Amino acid sequence: MREFVAQFTNPFTQSLMANVQNDELHMFVRQWDTLEGLIVGIFRNKRATAADAQLYLHVQSDLVSRLPNWQTALHPHWQGKKIGGQIAQADPFAALIAPNAASDFIGNLRLMQTLPAAREALNEMIVQLSKPASTI
Repeated sequence: MREFVAQFTNPFTQSLMANVQNDELHMFVRQWDTLEGLIVGIFRNKRATAADAQLYLHVQSDLVSRLPNWQTALHPHWQGKKIGGQIAQADPFAALIAPNAASDFIGNLRLMQTLPAAREALNEMIVQLSKPASTI
């Protein structure tokens, strides 16, 4: 079985970011891509390697410090999103950086089902922030 590698960049999100001139947002998206790839890799491989554990702690720490800068902007975009067929009741971004260890993603279907809601909200926020200010 070929092991899934955590290196990941969401091409749609990257295309949305092409004209964004906000370094902090670029860093947040880059770290989010890394987290998403890591979660998917751990889930698919049904194990977390020592490298996964180390990477998770690094990315988690970084996102814990960056997420507060974006939570207000992200909030309206995850409202109404579905996680496992149910309307999200809590911030999917916070949920995905809450686990204490990379091994918490092994077999965790609920967290896997949380990824699409977070990604969709992130993309919607990027689109909204990319719109030119109204001149009316």
